[in-house]
Amino acid sequence: MTKPSVRFSLGRYLILLAVIQFFFSGCAQLDGVFPKFKPQKSTKNSTSSTETVTEQQESFTEENLLLKAKIEQLAQQISELQKQQKVQSDQEQIHRVHFHRLKIIHCWENLKPVSRKHLLS
Repeated sequence: MTKPSVRFSLGRYLILLAVIQFFFSGCAQLDGVFPKFKPQKSTKNSTSSTETVTEQQESFTEENLLLKAKIEQLAQQISELQKQQKVQSDQEQIHRVHFHRLKIIHCWENLKPVSRKHLLS
């Protein structure tokens, strides 16, 4: 069985939650809190509208050309970086092979000659 003070505090939280919920739903209906979308009224005639459309299309084509140039530049940079990476990996592989050869030569030089007597016994 729970204590009365715990039940009372739980009830207070539930009431507070309900009040907050009603408060937000009331605010959501106000225009000041959540303004409604109002479509723009067109005051220009249809000829100026076609002119603005053509202007927008021209600006879009200019933007597209700029973006294409930027994309080509980035693609060229990527290809150069890939070439550099390949050269570096090739050099690393050459260094690795050279290091292993040096290790083998070093081990071979440090081997002591074994006499036949040792092998036969």
